[in-house]
Order: sequence, then structure tokens, then C-alpha cells
Amino acid sequence: MVTLELQDKTSNDQRRSQRIVLRVGVTLSGTTPNGRPFHEAAYTLVVNAHGAFLPLESPVVHGQVLTMRHNKTEEELFCRVVRIDRGNTGHPQIAVEFIQPSPRFWRVTFPPVDWKPADPEAPQTRPARRVSPIVSQAA
Repeated sequence: MVTLELQDKTSNDQRRSQRIVLRVGVTLSGTTPNGRPFHEAAYTLVVNAHGAFLPLESPVVHGQVLTMRHNKTEEELFCRVVRIDRGNTGHPQIAVEFIQPSPRFWRVTFPPVDWKPADPEAPQTRPARRVSPIVSQAA
């Protein structure tokens, strides 16, 4: 199990923004610890208004500043590595936090922090219908 820590809690242990499981193509740029520049295409696993969690093969260090480019919009911003993990597959995954909060970067609307599924104003979802499989009979 991977722990997602995007340092997005305030002093009273409330999240600054809702996490959303969202796959967005990005390109991260920076310098490896040995001084070599890198540009790596990646995709997000989880995003929020303050950063993301994503796999990254290039070596980075905690606190390192990277440039993140949204591949679809080509918008770029600076982010800082706040966690480095090995996922279930053993591949490196990192959590990054934007230097400046940028909730519009992902092009999604984040629900309010206090929005709970039981909230009467929350959108209601309907249970999926069971569909019988189609059985064909050879003639």
C-alpha cells in the first residue's frame, strides 16, 4: 500500500484541497543529483489543488524544485518534491507540491473540503444496473 503525503494539511489536520484520482500527462524537468538535466514524460496518479502524486524514473531528492508541464495545455509551473516512495511495483513515485497553489492547473473543479458523500447537496449516484449477458445459440 502506498501512502500519499502531499503535505496538504493545515495545523488542525484538515486538507487544504480534495484529492482526486486523475491521470494527466505531464513532463517533469530538472537536474539529477549528479548534475545531469532531465525531461521525463509522466502521468499523475492523484492530484489536488496543491500538487500531485506520480511515478518518476529520474532520480530526484526531497526538497528539489522541478518544472512541471501539463502536456495538453502546455502550462508550466514550479513544484517541489515533498515525498519519494517505491510503489507496489518497486518503481519510484513522488509527491510534488506546487510552489504557488494552482487549482486551475489540472482543469478540474475541486469539491469543497467539507463535502461528504452523505451531504444532501452532494450529487447522487445511481447503482449500476445488472445486465444479463447475451447468449447466442448456434443454428
